Amino acid sequence: MKGDFSRNSFDPLKHYSRVLQQQGRVELDADANERQAILLHSIRSLAADLIGPHGGPASGGFVLNDSYLDANNTSKHFIKNFAIGKGHYYVDGWLCENDNDVAFTSGDAKLPAQPWLPSPAPALEINASYMVYLDAWERHVSALQADDPARANDPVALREVALNGPDTCSRAQLIWQVKTIRLSTDVDATKPKFVQDWWDKFFQASLTPSRPRGFLQVKASQTLPSEGAKPCVVSPQSGYRGLENQLYRVEVHRGGTLADKPTFVWSRENGCVEFPVAQVNSSNKTIVLADGWRDASLSLAVGDIVELCVDAQQLGGQPGPLLRLTGIDLDKSQLTYEAASAPASAAEASTTAPPRLQTVLRRWDHGLQKVNGDGYPDLADDMALLIEEGSWFTLEDGIAIQFNKGAQDNRYETGDYWLIPARTALGNVLWPKVADPGVAPHGVTHHCAPLGAITVAATGEVTLGSTLSKRFKSLVDLS
Repeated sequence: MKGDFSRNSFDPLKHYSRVLQQQGRVELDADANERQAILLHSIRSLAADLIGPHGGPASGGFVLNDSYLDANNTSKHFIKNFAIGKGHYYVDGWLCENDNDVAFTSGDAKLPAQPWLPSPAPALEINASYMVYLDAWERHVSALQADDPARANDPVALREVALNGPDTCSRAQLIWQVKTIRLSTDVDATKPKFVQDWWDKFFQASLTPSRPRGFLQVKASQTLPSEGAKPCVVSPQSGYRGLENQLYRVEVHRGGTLADKPTFVWSRENGCVEFPVAQVNSSNKTIVLADGWRDASLSLAVGDIVELCVDAQQLGGQPGPLLRLTGIDLDKSQLTYEAASAPASAAEASTTAPPRLQTVLRRWDHGLQKVNGDGYPDLADDMALLIEEGSWFTLEDGIAIQFNKGAQDNRYETGDYWLIPARTALGNVLWPKVADPGVAPHGVTHHCAPLGAITVAATGEVTLGSTLSKRFKSLVDLS
């Protein structure tokens, strides 16, 4: 969640049942957020205990269908496509809601495509069988992303027009996507037991939240050797030397194993410094912002590295392109940039069709490099910082991080992050004292469940082979 938070204080291992507000006390955002997190944790745990790892009502919900009725009321098979039924389904206690019957992809006009999977979805190949599964997770939505600047009077806008549109609370949004993965040729898609066994092995190897995705150690006593002889440099014993309390965010930008050269970015503001984009012009490398900034500490400067966050890319698990700013025209709200990769086109950046979010420009804080020389990693080819395991990296103001390997090789996932609260009163960071390899990512946690298996014939016709979704009756039906 890239919001303007002080910290995330919820810890399921504490087993707190309530947050009790006391009279005359200061109330923090962390208290209110923890109150909701405790309640949500309780509800989802109860649902998971009663339903199991996954399941849905017998009346339907995410039911797969391989056929449709044509204009003559004749049943026909979908071609390289299938339908996903309207209704509810629970994965690890998380409620996924499908508001309408939808198609897997937009290739078939008989039904609208599922809302959250970037379209078009990966094409289904002929003479092949596929596992179909449900993937669910939460993402953060700010007012800048949710509200269309051209529709200030939208009744569902997060900003309140009566208060002149201030940015108040943000939202967490549950995303679900129905995805496919090709089955091994030796798996018979019509045999549910064989398909389930294949899913169990695939889930453990690739999808389980406990798989190694990197470990991080953090300390606030790292001082560069080059600082030792400098006058007016604070002693390294002071630890964190920042002048303000901050919530640092370290986030994986390009994922993969070490052989893939994964990269990371970091922000002292939890990645919440963002600006709405009105237009992107790739030909002359300019970006026009829909709004500027009013706070010097939350502004942009020449040399900053920013990420162009396009909704379709993020829903597809891809990072946005990183751009280094080379010029700023405040009168025109126009930025010029140099890019490591081609940014999204102007048409793509301005797409606002529901439920897509507005394109924003997010500032990361590794561009200006307040700390130079020893202990600071070099920029990679994508303008992020290269992940190197076993070496300490200095961020700024005495804060240093180290990526570590666990018992198995890590596979870093784009979007995974760690939150590091830094406090001036302590001159330190709030980080657990854990043994190596360190702390696993604080998120993003994906919850997955199998729905079934399909087969695509040589003609492209899709046939449902096995159903792996689980169904339960309502209490009324059981009475």
